[in-house]
Amino acid sequence: PIFSEWMSRLQHRHFGLECFFVCQNATQKMGIRLLPSVRATIGAGEVPSDFMVFALAVMLRFLTPIGDQPRVGENPLVFVGRLDPFETHGSGWKAQVGSPQTPAEDWSYVPGLYVRPSSKTYEFKDGDGIVPLLLRPLGRPGGCSTTAAASIASEVLSRLEGFDPRGVPEHAQLASRVATMLRRLLSGESSLQVLADLKPQQPLLLEERHLEEAVKQEVEAAEAVDVHTHLFPAGHGESLMEYGIDAMLTYHYLVAEYLATSRESPEAFYALPGSIQAERVWEGLF
Repeated sequence: PIFSEWMSRLQHRHFGLECFFVCQNATQKMGIRLLPSVRATIGAGEVPSDFMVFALAVMLRFLTPIGDQPRVGENPLVFVGRLDPFETHGSGWKAQVGSPQTPAEDWSYVPGLYVRPSSKTYEFKDGDGIVPLLLRPLGRPGGCSTTAAASIASEVLSRLEGFDPRGVPEHAQLASRVATMLRRLLSGESSLQVLADLKPQQPLLLEERHLEEAVKQEVEAAEAVDVHTHLFPAGHGESLMEYGIDAMLTYHYLVAEYLATSRESPEAFYALPGSIQAERVWEGLF
């Protein structure tokens, strides 16, 4: 059934594989995608960055039910979350703080689950539903106190295998940081506002003479490397590598996300010059 659903979405004329689809089972993804990096960082005697804290907090924000929950009696449980403020932009819509609220059309991202810009809500499932149920009090008016956020965030994160805030001080410190950021996200600040406030503790740009050694160290330290062939240098074949911001913006993941929220048909989009395609994606998503 899962394979059939993926294939039907991949073959859909409007490329329905998009952001909300990928956000399914977010708790499981935290455990699989993020926690190994958290544990490796702490194991190396380092402190997880503010960006990792944001990644965890924003996933808990996504999983927090807000407002009426008319489908919690279903099996499996279906919850309703609240979208950040947004505005329609170009032929799609994007998040923007303090902007006029212009309703866009509702859409289904998987059978039976809807994003409803008209009511600023989205529906979601998450495994057995325990994590959203734990987070639910934080989504109620006045429910996201400092104490409540700290207690509930710690309880939720402790459900991830290998995360022990009661027994590992570094885990407790991380849970506290996540709770602080989650409270901001649930108290009126948008995700993009919070993200914009983050500052790297160290410069992210390396001088050219340091790049080769840095890459070499990272590759040698990795147990496995997931190589994407389209990122190979041109020496491996020009068809495997594309250059420039237009090529980046028209990468198929971004195009799929754009088309999923746009009234423009794939045929009309692909009939445009590459530079115009890139401009549409930029305006529609960013």
